[in-house]
Amino acid sequence: MIVDCHTHVWRLEHWSQELLAEAGQARCESFNLDAPWEAHWQAMQAVDKAIVFGLRAQRVGLVVPNDFVAEYVRQHNDKLIGFGGCPGFP
Repeated sequence: MIVDCHTHVWRLEHWSQELLAEAGQARCESFNLDAPWEAHWQAMQAVDKAIVFGLRAQRVGLVVPNDFVAEYVRQHNDKLIGFGGCPGFP
């Protein structure tokens, strides 16, 4: 059995404008920074199970709501395992 133990999904709206600007300055504009459900699901066809993490990187400006991850995982609960992101400590 093949398990991908660390995956993420997000939309560009989960990125702060400051983080997107920084990524552009670092020449990341040549990469697709979007990680939508559809692309993730297509990639997960290569594995038997996958863990999908929520993300709470508030200090850097990337917050993926747990509800967003849970809604996606519910659609494929035979293959995907959701992990919630926890708020960071000050």
